[in-house]
Amino acid sequence: MKMKLAFGKLIMAALLVSMSLTAGQSSARVPDTCVPDTLRVEAISGRVIAQLDKGETPLSQSSVTLMKGPENGPVIATRTVDANGLFNFDHLKPGKYRLKVTTPHLIDFYVDLILKPDRRAKDEKEIVIKMGADFLKACNGSSAELRTKKAAG
Repeated sequence: MKMKLAFGKLIMAALLVSMSLTAGQSSARVPDTCVPDTLRVEAISGRVIAQLDKGETPLSQSSVTLMKGPENGPVIATRTVDANGLFNFDHLKPGKYRLKVTTPHLIDFYVDLILKPDRRAKDEKEIVIKMGADFLKACNGSSAELRTKKAAG
């Protein structure tokens, strides 16, 4: 009985999200509550993953769109992540940007960035975006964080 009730709540939450988006509300309003702190980065590169019971899994069918400014400004470029979930945007001027991450069957996720390259940095950081599908959590369980980039090999 508890399983049916929990499943029913999940379906109801999905329907409410679906109805609000089809009623003309843009998911672009969601990012302000999804990532309360803007990430300060030295480069705009990273990974798109899902957190599963077996660990982190790359979401290789995701795309990442880079926009100018924090308010869904003009699109600069869109990248499809590789088999490891990796993406990279090169030759950018310092400033404010917004990333939009799109993954099939999940609600888009946004994160605001301030790019300020620092050649003196000891450890290179990457943006790790965890895509979620929990309609009961803020931002459907999606999040973004900075991690020290792992060495290749």
